[in-house]
Amino acid sequence: MEAEKSQLLLVAGSEMNPDVLCRDLQELGYTVSVAQDGEGALKLLEEKPVDLVLLDIHTLDLEGLQLLEQIKRADTLHHRPILALGGANAGVTVEKALAMGAEDFLLAPFTPQLLKARICECLEKQRLRDEVHSQSLKLAAMEKLATDLTQTILPLGIALSAEKDLDRLLERIVLEAKSICNADMGILYLRGEDNCLKFAILRNDSLNAAWGGTTGQPIALPPAPLFGADGKPNDTFVAAYVAATGTSVNIPDMYQTEGFDFTENKAYDTKDGYHSVSCLVVPLKNNDSEVIGVVQLVNAQNPTTGEIVPFSSYLLQVVESLASQASVALSNQLLLQREKKLLKGQVDLEIGRKIQTDFLPETLPQPRGWEIAASFYPARQVAGDFYDAFTMVNGTRVGLIIADVCDKGVGPAMFMALLRSLLRVLAQQTYPSDLLKDFGDQSPRKSRPEDPAQKRILLKIGAQALKKAMEITNNYMIDNHSRMNMFATMFFGVIDPATGLLLYINGGHEFPVICGPNGIKQRLKTTGPAVGMMPKINYKIQEAQLEPGDILFTYTDGVPEAHNPAGALFTDERLLAVLESPPPSAKGLLDLIETQVREHMGDADQFDDITMLAVRWSPKD
Repeated sequence: MEAEKSQLLLVAGSEMNPDVLCRDLQELGYTVSVAQDGEGALKLLEEKPVDLVLLDIHTLDLEGLQLLEQIKRADTLHHRPILALGGANAGVTVEKALAMGAEDFLLAPFTPQLLKARICECLEKQRLRDEVHSQSLKLAAMEKLATDLTQTILPLGIALSAEKDLDRLLERIVLEAKSICNADMGILYLRGEDNCLKFAILRNDSLNAAWGGTTGQPIALPPAPLFGADGKPNDTFVAAYVAATGTSVNIPDMYQTEGFDFTENKAYDTKDGYHSVSCLVVPLKNNDSEVIGVVQLVNAQNPTTGEIVPFSSYLLQVVESLASQASVALSNQLLLQREKKLLKGQVDLEIGRKIQTDFLPETLPQPRGWEIAASFYPARQVAGDFYDAFTMVNGTRVGLIIADVCDKGVGPAMFMALLRSLLRVLAQQTYPSDLLKDFGDQSPRKSRPEDPAQKRILLKIGAQALKKAMEITNNYMIDNHSRMNMFATMFFGVIDPATGLLLYINGGHEFPVICGPNGIKQRLKTTGPAVGMMPKINYKIQEAQLEPGDILFTYTDGVPEAHNPAGALFTDERLLAVLESPPPSAKGLLDLIETQVREHMGDADQFDDITMLAVRWSPKD
């Protein structure tokens, strides 16, 4: 911490001249407050921001150790460090001060330079403690979020998707959201074709009110227009505003908030003897990012005391995750209602195709100097292949995934959707390498011997996210969906666009190829089994280096196993021959391979999904 930004509190006593000491500290660049006695020190600690306390252990009104004890007791929130000052004969007292919580000590006589050095040491130790505490809090939040996502939100999303009755689906969305937040009231609105928000479900525990849904009790409240006469979002009704803007709103106290007109809520309170305080409103969006509904929660309650509290930012994040899962199910239900005239089998296939298409990225990241291209040709309306590309680690890395779920059709497509959601959510978390070495590690220690090469790789940026995403996803699939008897071969790579370094895990997948202008340079072999095949796998990470002009080419087995009318395969050998002379473009390479595969297939039906993902580092000028 820089001296000119540090606030010091000097507690005067009989050992030190406070005026001289204060002058020396100010000349060193510190801002100094002086307390002439213990009572004044305690008062200043309450009133002023203080980074360090310099305590003369022989204070004028209280014995120094007593004052130190009172300061530590009163300062439980900030834990500000204390530097004990004493005379040459104060050794025994100083030892006691250190035992009682003083950070360090300094005995007279001492120079201003020595004093500054000791102050800097104390401040640096405090800074490090604060940083560790902050990281620990972030880690705890990440662990809780990962737990909620894998154990609650994602399974709930699957359960919601299985619900075929619209009224029960809407009720469950409200009840689950209320339960997660311990909210007293929950409301779900649906967006109508007339751009109005209509009440669908209302549940209020304290008033024992249940309207809409399976209750058969209609909600006698008029729809709310999403937009005003001026065409702007309707900010007189917070749920309509959220539906119009597609953004969540978190309000600690509706009676103390400006910007929204809560006249309707206040009228509801007056009529029914209720008191609305905290409010959380989250949009439900379909796969086209269009708002199809809104969930509004009112009056979060402390689970221990029952006291009404604001909705925390963490609860906002969890409810938005729930809303994302619920939106898929709700979107599917609404889509089913609009397509009742179609045959059920055709409806299922079309919904599956749309869900899968929406799970594939609309656009691929294009880091400066890099080209990323993909092609996807399902053998049926829905497929088991998928690919993904997304930024990681605050935009400094790019994650690349290509996978092939066993079998074809709706089942593998849903398995793929769950895999993709888990992998992306987990990979985009931040995993500090020193704090997360045991996080998610569920395999027996005896089967995990130290591997120096792996230990070195795991220290690299993005390695922890890669490893944890694969291992947690694999364990989740085994623990929760093993009865589906499905698995997926998968290649997951993390590229550093600045250096071309590639960290990767190959889970039983076709060997990706690194090729340059002069041909094939390397094939990336498997580092572990397919995902969902075996429990508690310790996936090994390998690394490869791309140079400017190189292309990383990944594909599924539908490419070499493409059949012609006579049943002959396209083969790996023919594919590798193309890669020996690649065009200078990722998209150009995919187009060339697709052309040759299609020429080979002729009039034959496509037997398997064909998916390719290529990344090229453009040569430097």
